[in-house]
Amino acid sequence: MFWETWSFAFGVTVPNLLILILGMWLRRTGLMDDSFNEKASRLVFNIALPCLLFFSVAQGHDTSVLTCRWPPMAQSAPSFHFCC
Repeated sequence: MFWETWSFAFGVTVPNLLILILGMWLRRTGLMDDSFNEKASRLVFNIALPCLLFFSVAQGHDTSVLTCRWPPMAQSAPSFHFCC
C-alpha cells in the first residue's frame, strides 16, 4: 500500500515537474523571449497544468469509492452554499 501511494504521487507530479523544467531550460537557452514567456506562462498555469493534473488524477483514481457517498454530498452542498 505504501509503495502504491508513492508511485501514484510520482505519477501525478513528475509530468508537471518536467513541464516546469522544460520551461526553465527554454528560458536559459534563449529560445523564449519575455513576451512569449508571459503569454506561455499564462497559458500553462491557467489551462495546461490544471488539465494535466485533473487527467492524471482522473485516470489513476478508483471512482467506485465515491458512489455510495454521492447522494449525501449532493444534498449537503446547496445547504452549505446558502449558509456560508
